[in-house]
Amino acid sequence: MKISKYLWIDEQVKWNSKTRRDLENKHYYKQRAYIICTSYINHWLFEIVEAHLISERYAECYVVGITHSKQRAIAHVVELIDQIYNRESQSYISFKT
Repeated sequence: MKISKYLWIDEQVKWNSKTRRDLENKHYYKQRAYIICTSYINHWLFEIVEAHLISERYAECYVVGITHSKQRAIAHVVELIDQIYNRESQSYISFKT
């Protein structure tokens, strides 16, 4: 997985350089969390995936958020969509840098 420069991390999630390397190189995150990323099927969509379900098929996806609960993940996706389409303060392509 690739890490977006606009990565959002919930305060309840442990994050350090080792977990970043594991997620980028091994496509692995051992903590119980939800990963918000671009879809591997259609790169114009967002997906919310449980961390233990991350596999090689997500190698080309960009991580835009990590959270401890599914409700916060959904709220963050709503905020991302609002920024892209309603406020037009960000573009979808900016998450892929």
